[in-house]
Amino acid sequence: MVNKKNVLVIGGTAFIGIPVVKNLVENGHNVTLLNRGNREKNIPQGVNHLKADRNEIDKVKEEIKKINPDVVIDMACIFEKQAKLLVDTVKDITSKIVMVSSCDVYEVYGRLIGTEPGDLIPTPVKETDSVRKKLYPYRNPENPSRMDDYDKITVEKTVRDSGLNWVVLRLPMVYGPNDYQYRFWKYLKRMEDKRPFILLSHYESEFKGCRGYVEDIGYGIYLSAVSDEANNQTFNIGEENTLTEKNWVRKIAKYAGWNGEIITLPPKDDEKPMQNLDTDTSKIRKLIGYSEVIPENIAYHKTIEWEKNNPPAQFAEPFNYEEEDKIYSELSVS
Repeated sequence: MVNKKNVLVIGGTAFIGIPVVKNLVENGHNVTLLNRGNREKNIPQGVNHLKADRNEIDKVKEEIKKINPDVVIDMACIFEKQAKLLVDTVKDITSKIVMVSSCDVYEVYGRLIGTEPGDLIPTPVKETDSVRKKLYPYRNPENPSRMDDYDKITVEKTVRDSGLNWVVLRLPMVYGPNDYQYRFWKYLKRMEDKRPFILLSHYESEFKGCRGYVEDIGYGIYLSAVSDEANNQTFNIGEENTLTEKNWVRKIAKYAGWNGEIITLPPKDDEKPMQNLDTDTSKIRKLIGYSEVIPENIAYHKTIEWEKNNPPAQFAEPFNYEEEDKIYSELSVS
Protein backbone atom coordinates (compact mmCIF):
# COMPACT_ATOMS: atom_id res chain seq x y z
CA MET A 1 0.00 0.00 0.00
CA VAL A 2 1.49 3.33 -1.11
CA ASN A 3 1.30 6.13 1.47
CA LYS A 4 -0.74 9.12 0.37
CA LYS A 5 1.51 11.89 -0.87
CA ASN A 6 1.23 15.58 -1.62
CA VAL A 7 2.33 15.88 -5.24
CA LEU A 8 3.04 19.05 -7.22
CA VAL A 9 2.91 18.50 -10.97
CA ILE A 10 4.41 21.16 -13.21
CA GLY A 11 2.31 21.05 -16.38
CA GLY A 12 -0.09 18.13 -16.13
CA THR A 13 -2.87 19.22 -18.48
CA ALA A 14 -1.40 18.18 -21.84
CA PHE A 15 -0.73 14.84 -23.54
CA ILE A 16 1.46 12.78 -21.17
CA GLY A 17 0.56 14.82 -18.11
CA ILE A 18 -3.11 13.86 -18.31
CA PRO A 19 -2.62 10.14 -17.48
CA VAL A 20 0.05 10.99 -14.88
CA VAL A 21 -2.48 13.09 -12.97
CA LYS A 22 -5.21 10.49 -13.51
CA ASN A 23 -3.07 7.80 -11.89
CA LEU A 24 -2.21 10.03 -8.94
CA VAL A 25 -5.85 10.96 -8.31
CA GLU A 26 -7.20 7.42 -8.68
CA ASN A 27 -4.65 6.17 -6.16
CA GLY A 28 -5.64 8.71 -3.52
CA HIS A 29 -2.80 11.23 -3.64
CA ASN A 30 -3.26 14.97 -3.08
CA VAL A 31 -2.44 16.66 -6.38
CA THR A 32 -1.73 20.29 -7.26
CA LEU A 33 -0.99 21.39 -10.81
CA LEU A 34 1.24 24.37 -11.51
CA ASN A 35 0.72 25.81 -14.98
CA ARG A 36 -0.51 28.92 -16.78
CA GLY A 37 -4.09 27.71 -16.94
CA ASN A 38 -4.36 27.38 -20.71
CA ARG A 39 -6.07 23.96 -20.44
CA GLU A 40 -8.18 24.24 -17.30
CA LYS A 41 -10.80 21.92 -18.81
CA ASN A 42 -8.25 19.10 -18.45
CA ILE A 43 -7.95 19.52 -14.69
CA PRO A 44 -9.84 16.70 -12.94
CA GLN A 45 -12.28 17.36 -10.12
CA GLY A 46 -10.56 17.46 -6.76
CA VAL A 47 -7.20 18.57 -8.15
CA ASN A 48 -5.84 21.90 -6.93
CA HIS A 49 -4.55 24.47 -9.40
CA LEU A 50 -1.76 26.97 -8.81
CA LYS A 51 -1.81 29.29 -11.79
CA ALA A 52 1.73 30.41 -12.53
CA ASP A 53 4.40 30.51 -15.22
CA ARG A 54 7.00 27.81 -14.56
CA ASN A 55 9.64 30.29 -15.76
CA GLU A 56 8.72 32.45 -12.75
CA ILE A 57 8.16 29.66 -10.26
CA ASP A 58 10.20 31.48 -7.62
CA LYS A 59 7.42 34.09 -7.40
CA VAL A 60 5.01 31.45 -6.00
CA LYS A 61 7.43 29.85 -3.56
CA GLU A 62 5.26 30.71 -0.55
CA GLU A 63 2.24 29.09 -2.20
CA ILE A 64 4.32 25.97 -2.89
CA LYS A 65 5.37 25.89 0.77
CA LYS A 66 1.70 25.76 1.75
CA ILE A 67 1.19 22.76 -0.59
CA ASN A 68 4.13 21.07 1.16
CA PRO A 69 4.80 18.62 -1.69
CA ASP A 70 6.48 15.33 -0.93
CA VAL A 71 7.24 15.00 -4.64
CA VAL A 72 7.52 17.45 -7.53
CA ILE A 73 6.94 15.99 -11.00
CA ASP A 74 8.23 18.25 -13.76
CA MET A 75 6.57 17.42 -17.07
CA ALA A 76 7.75 20.50 -18.93
CA CYS A 77 11.41 21.29 -18.21
CA ILE A 78 13.43 21.70 -21.40
CA PHE A 79 16.09 24.28 -20.52
CA GLU A 80 18.88 24.21 -17.92
CA LYS A 81 17.80 27.60 -16.54
CA GLN A 82 14.32 26.18 -15.89
CA ALA A 83 15.80 23.24 -14.00
CA LYS A 84 18.04 25.50 -11.92
CA LEU A 85 15.13 27.80 -11.03
CA LEU A 86 13.04 24.78 -10.04
CA VAL A 87 15.78 23.34 -7.81
CA ASP A 88 16.50 26.72 -6.17
CA THR A 89 12.79 27.20 -5.47
CA VAL A 90 11.86 23.78 -4.04
CA LYS A 91 15.09 22.40 -2.57
CA ASP A 92 14.09 23.38 0.97
CA ILE A 93 10.41 22.47 0.46
CA THR A 94 10.28 19.00 -1.09
CA SER A 95 12.39 15.86 -0.80
CA LYS A 96 12.06 14.49 -4.35
CA ILE A 97 11.98 15.67 -7.96
CA VAL A 98 10.84 13.48 -10.83
CA MET A 99 12.21 14.85 -14.08
CA VAL A 100 10.75 13.84 -17.42
CA SER A 101 13.63 13.57 -19.88
CA SER A 102 14.12 12.00 -23.30
CA CYS A 103 16.04 9.28 -25.11
CA ASP A 104 17.50 12.12 -27.21
CA VAL A 105 20.22 12.49 -24.55
CA TYR A 106 22.00 9.40 -25.87
CA GLU A 107 24.93 9.46 -28.25
CA VAL A 108 22.92 7.24 -30.60
CA TYR A 109 20.50 10.15 -31.09
CA GLY A 110 23.40 12.36 -32.15
CA ARG A 111 24.42 9.68 -34.64
CA LEU A 112 20.85 9.54 -35.95
CA ILE A 113 20.50 13.28 -36.57
CA GLY A 114 24.10 13.74 -37.72
CA THR A 115 25.52 15.89 -34.92
CA GLU A 116 27.79 13.10 -33.61
CA PRO A 117 30.07 11.68 -36.30
CA GLY A 118 31.17 8.09 -36.11
CA ASP A 119 30.17 4.52 -36.76
CA LEU A 120 26.73 3.17 -35.96
CA ILE A 121 26.34 2.22 -32.28
CA PRO A 122 24.78 -1.13 -31.34
CA THR A 123 21.41 -0.97 -29.62
CA PRO A 124 19.27 -1.32 -27.51
CA VAL A 125 20.74 1.43 -25.35
CA LYS A 126 21.04 1.05 -21.58
CA GLU A 127 20.88 3.86 -19.02
CA THR A 128 24.65 3.59 -18.48
CA ASP A 129 25.49 4.06 -22.17
CA SER A 130 27.12 7.25 -23.42
CA VAL A 131 25.21 10.48 -23.92
CA ARG A 132 25.76 13.02 -26.68
CA LYS A 133 29.06 14.86 -26.58
CA LYS A 134 27.62 17.86 -28.41
CA LEU A 135 25.05 19.82 -26.45
CA TYR A 136 22.07 21.76 -27.82
CA PRO A 137 21.15 19.51 -30.76
CA TYR A 138 18.70 21.99 -32.29
CA ARG A 139 20.86 25.12 -32.09
CA ASN A 140 21.29 26.74 -35.48
CA PRO A 141 23.07 30.13 -35.57
CA GLU A 142 21.63 30.80 -39.02
CA ASN A 143 18.07 30.30 -37.80
CA PRO A 144 17.76 31.20 -34.11
CA SER A 145 14.73 29.79 -32.30
CA ARG A 146 13.29 29.13 -28.87
CA MET A 147 14.84 25.65 -28.97
CA ASP A 148 18.42 26.89 -29.21
CA ASP A 149 19.01 26.21 -25.50
CA TYR A 150 17.05 22.94 -25.36
CA ASP A 151 19.01 20.05 -23.90
CA LYS A 152 17.79 17.41 -21.49
CA ILE A 153 21.41 16.49 -20.65
CA THR A 154 21.89 19.75 -18.75
CA VAL A 155 18.42 19.43 -17.20
CA GLU A 156 19.20 15.94 -15.91
CA LYS A 157 22.53 17.03 -14.42
CA THR A 158 20.95 19.93 -12.57
CA VAL A 159 18.42 17.64 -10.91
CA ARG A 160 21.01 15.01 -10.01
CA ASP A 161 23.17 17.68 -8.40
CA SER A 162 20.27 19.14 -6.40
CA GLY A 163 20.93 17.25 -3.16
CA LEU A 164 17.35 15.97 -3.25
CA ASN A 165 16.09 12.53 -4.12
CA TRP A 166 15.50 12.44 -7.84
CA VAL A 167 14.23 10.25 -10.67
CA VAL A 168 15.06 10.81 -14.33
CA LEU A 169 12.80 9.16 -16.90
CA ARG A 170 14.08 8.99 -20.47
CA LEU A 171 10.96 8.87 -22.60
CA PRO A 172 10.57 7.29 -26.04
CA MET A 173 8.51 8.56 -28.98
CA VAL A 174 5.11 8.65 -27.30
CA TYR A 175 1.87 8.12 -29.20
CA GLY A 176 -1.78 8.29 -28.23
CA PRO A 177 -4.68 10.72 -27.83
CA ASN A 178 -3.64 14.39 -27.65
CA ASP A 179 -0.29 13.69 -29.35
CA TYR A 180 0.65 17.04 -30.85
CA GLN A 181 3.29 15.33 -33.01
CA TYR A 182 0.75 12.94 -34.57
CA ARG A 183 3.05 9.91 -34.59
CA PHE A 184 0.61 7.80 -36.65
CA TRP A 185 -0.46 10.44 -39.14
CA LYS A 186 2.34 9.92 -41.67
CA TYR A 187 0.90 6.48 -42.38
CA LEU A 188 -2.67 6.75 -41.12
CA LYS A 189 -3.62 9.50 -43.57
CA ARG A 190 -2.47 7.36 -46.47
CA MET A 191 -4.55 4.51 -45.12
CA GLU A 192 -7.57 6.77 -44.66
CA ASP A 193 -7.10 8.06 -48.22
CA LYS A 194 -7.26 4.43 -49.36
CA ARG A 195 -3.83 4.46 -50.92
CA PRO A 196 -3.07 0.98 -52.33
CA PHE A 197 0.52 1.10 -51.11
CA ILE A 198 2.89 2.85 -48.70
CA LEU A 199 6.52 3.41 -49.69
CA LEU A 200 9.41 3.17 -47.24
CA SER A 201 13.01 3.95 -48.03
CA HIS A 202 15.43 1.02 -47.82
CA TYR A 203 17.03 1.81 -44.46
CA GLU A 204 13.97 3.49 -42.97
CA SER A 205 12.05 0.24 -43.22
CA GLU A 206 14.46 -1.48 -40.80
CA PHE A 207 14.86 1.46 -38.42
CA LYS A 208 14.09 0.74 -34.76
CA GLY A 209 12.91 3.69 -32.67
CA CYS A 210 11.74 3.36 -29.06
CA ARG A 211 8.01 4.01 -28.67
CA GLY A 212 5.40 4.00 -25.94
CA TYR A 213 1.67 4.50 -25.53
CA VAL A 214 0.77 7.63 -23.57
CA GLU A 215 -1.27 5.93 -20.83
CA ASP A 216 1.49 3.39 -20.22
CA ILE A 217 4.13 6.13 -20.04
CA GLY A 218 1.93 8.14 -17.70
CA TYR A 219 1.60 5.13 -15.43
CA GLY A 220 5.38 4.70 -15.38
CA ILE A 221 5.92 8.34 -14.38
CA TYR A 222 3.33 7.99 -11.63
CA LEU A 223 4.95 4.78 -10.36
CA SER A 224 8.40 6.37 -10.20
CA ALA A 225 7.00 9.32 -8.24
CA VAL A 226 5.44 7.23 -5.46
CA SER A 227 8.06 4.45 -5.30
CA ASP A 228 11.00 4.89 -2.92
CA GLU A 229 12.85 2.19 -4.87
CA ALA A 230 12.96 4.61 -7.82
CA ASN A 231 14.84 7.27 -5.88
CA ASN A 232 18.10 8.44 -7.41
CA GLN A 233 17.66 6.29 -10.50
CA THR A 234 17.65 6.97 -14.24
CA PHE A 235 15.20 4.90 -16.24
CA ASN A 236 14.51 4.19 -19.87
CA ILE A 237 10.78 3.73 -20.35
CA GLY A 238 8.93 2.45 -23.38
CA GLU A 239 7.73 -0.70 -25.06
CA GLU A 240 9.63 -3.86 -24.22
CA ASN A 241 9.92 -5.09 -27.80
CA THR A 242 10.83 -2.45 -30.37
CA LEU A 243 9.38 -2.92 -33.84
CA THR A 244 11.11 -1.98 -37.06
CA GLU A 245 9.42 0.87 -38.92
CA LYS A 246 7.99 -1.58 -41.46
CA ASN A 247 6.51 -3.78 -38.76
CA TRP A 248 5.15 -0.72 -36.97
CA VAL A 249 3.33 0.34 -40.15
CA ARG A 250 1.97 -3.20 -40.40
CA LYS A 251 0.65 -2.90 -36.86
CA ILE A 252 -1.07 0.42 -37.58
CA ALA A 253 -2.54 -1.09 -40.76
CA LYS A 254 -3.89 -4.06 -38.83
CA TYR A 255 -5.85 -1.92 -36.39
CA ALA A 256 -6.85 0.66 -39.02
CA GLY A 257 -8.26 -2.09 -41.26
CA TRP A 258 -5.99 -1.19 -44.19
CA ASN A 259 -4.99 -4.04 -46.51
CA GLY A 260 -2.63 -2.24 -48.87
CA GLU A 261 0.96 -3.12 -49.70
CA ILE A 262 3.98 -1.86 -47.74
CA ILE A 263 6.85 -1.51 -50.21
CA THR A 264 10.53 -1.16 -49.32
CA LEU A 265 12.36 0.79 -52.01
CA PRO A 266 15.79 -0.24 -53.32
CA PRO A 267 18.64 1.67 -51.66
CA LYS A 268 19.70 4.92 -53.33
CA ASP A 269 23.34 5.56 -54.14
CA ASP A 270 23.54 8.34 -51.50
CA GLU A 271 21.36 6.61 -48.90
CA LYS A 272 23.09 5.83 -45.63
CA PRO A 273 22.20 3.25 -42.98
CA MET A 274 20.16 4.72 -40.12
CA GLN A 275 21.26 4.65 -36.50
CA ASN A 276 18.71 2.74 -34.44
CA LEU A 277 17.24 4.43 -31.37
CA ASP A 278 15.75 1.58 -29.37
CA THR A 279 16.28 1.41 -25.61
CA ASP A 280 16.54 -1.33 -23.01
CA THR A 281 13.66 -0.87 -20.53
CA SER A 282 14.41 -3.84 -18.28
CA LYS A 283 15.68 -1.71 -15.38
CA ILE A 284 12.38 0.07 -14.63
CA ARG A 285 10.51 -3.20 -15.03
CA LYS A 286 12.70 -5.07 -12.56
CA LEU A 287 13.32 -2.33 -10.00
CA ILE A 288 9.83 -0.85 -9.52
CA GLY A 289 7.62 -3.38 -11.30
CA TYR A 290 6.63 -1.27 -14.27
CA SER A 291 4.71 -2.89 -17.10
CA GLU A 292 2.21 -1.74 -19.69
CA VAL A 293 -1.34 -1.31 -18.37
CA ILE A 294 -3.21 -0.83 -21.66
CA PRO A 295 -3.64 -3.77 -24.10
CA GLU A 296 -2.07 -3.20 -27.50
CA ASN A 297 -5.33 -3.29 -29.45
CA ILE A 298 -6.89 -0.62 -27.22
CA ALA A 299 -3.79 1.59 -27.42
CA TYR A 300 -3.71 1.47 -31.21
CA HIS A 301 -7.48 1.90 -31.62
CA LYS A 302 -7.57 4.90 -29.28
CA THR A 303 -4.68 6.54 -31.12
CA ILE A 304 -6.19 5.91 -34.54
CA GLU A 305 -9.60 7.23 -33.53
CA TRP A 306 -8.19 10.37 -31.93
CA GLU A 307 -5.98 11.23 -34.91
CA LYS A 308 -8.83 10.58 -37.36
CA ASN A 309 -11.18 12.82 -35.36
CA ASN A 310 -8.57 15.52 -34.71
CA PRO A 311 -6.48 15.81 -37.90
CA PRO A 312 -3.56 18.24 -37.78
CA ALA A 313 -4.09 21.69 -39.25
CA GLN A 314 -0.53 21.48 -40.55
CA PHE A 315 1.81 18.56 -40.96
CA ALA A 316 5.53 18.69 -41.65
CA GLU A 317 5.60 16.00 -44.32
CA PRO A 318 3.84 16.62 -47.65
CA PHE A 319 1.56 13.95 -49.06
CA ASN A 320 2.64 13.91 -52.70
CA TYR A 321 0.63 11.04 -54.09
CA GLU A 322 1.44 11.91 -57.68
CA GLU A 323 5.16 11.47 -57.00
CA GLU A 324 4.51 8.23 -55.09
CA ASP A 325 2.48 6.86 -57.99
CA LYS A 326 5.33 7.70 -60.34
CA ILE A 327 7.87 5.85 -58.16
CA TYR A 328 5.54 2.86 -57.92
CA SER A 329 5.02 2.70 -61.69
CA GLU A 330 8.78 2.82 -62.28
CA LEU A 331 9.22 -0.06 -59.83
CA SER A 332 6.59 -2.05 -61.71
CA VAL A 333 8.33 -1.46 -65.05
CA SER A 334 11.74 -2.50 -63.73
